[in-house]
Amino acid sequence: MHSSLSGELPESWFERACPDLIISVEHANATLDFFRDDDDRRVMRGKVQLKGKQICQRCLQTMPVDIDIEIMYAICLHEEMEAGLPEHLDGWIVSPDEKIDVLPIVEDEIILAVSEFAMHDSGQCKIKTEFLDESSAAVEESSQKVNPFSVLGSLKDQLKSGDS
Repeated sequence: MHSSLSGELPESWFERACPDLIISVEHANATLDFFRDDDDRRVMRGKVQLKGKQICQRCLQTMPVDIDIEIMYAICLHEEMEAGLPEHLDGWIVSPDEKIDVLPIVEDEIILAVSEFAMHDSGQCKIKTEFLDESSAAVEESSQKVNPFSVLGSLKDQLKSGDS
């Protein structure tokens, strides 16, 4: 048996991702396929796409966010089933009498795909940072570096001049 879900996801459905990570969603959709794999596991495979806006952490202006991810979960009835899964499958524990709600899984995947520290590319950001080249930085650092033992040297000189 094979079944599919596909559709647009309104911004109001993203309770956890909006407004903390994504400030606005222009377009979001998901396509999910449910089937049994070759090992007779119940599997959900899907594709999630989102276009929206988020805040640049450098200049605090809006910037585009573009997410295009593929997900794949094995639907498990208990933790032992999940423990025996191959690496390419994530487990999703669902009790047999539970009604499946796929939106939290889709939202989790979007949250994981969004950059935690969103920033424009350096050429596009309104905040300009200037860094010295390595040679001038080394010269500046060496000229500012003070020898911590120079104070002891001056005290030693004072003691010698006082003794004479």
